[in-house]
Amino acid sequence: MYHFAQKNDLGRLYGINADITFEAFCELLKDYQNDPYFIACHKQTQWMEGLYPPNVVLRLENIQEEFSDMLEEYKILHISPKLPHKNSSKHKFYQDYYNDNTKEIIKQVFEKDIDVLKYTF
Repeated sequence: MYHFAQKNDLGRLYGINADITFEAFCELLKDYQNDPYFIACHKQTQWMEGLYPPNVVLRLENIQEEFSDMLEEYKILHISPKLPHKNSSKHKFYQDYYNDNTKEIIKQVFEKDIDVLKYTF
């Protein structure tokens, strides 16, 4: 979300500098975590709840492989298993951005996502 926000100038909506550091961005997540209009704080688990929860949850980290496997498992033959890759950005490996403070913020803000989706740092 940090790179997506920078790439698409989402900072202008909240008065955030385009050159904001990752740590400052995490601090904003903490400050806005209960703001339903601050898209960066939307939880992935929110999409899994409600009247029509998904049958399958695919992880972005393995999206191509998991999508192909899902199509095969459900015998969905009319959809191409090859996903387009859009909105990509070039950056360091995600773990390189974290320090103890940013890990703690993300753990707090996205606690349910981390638990349900079994993420680890």
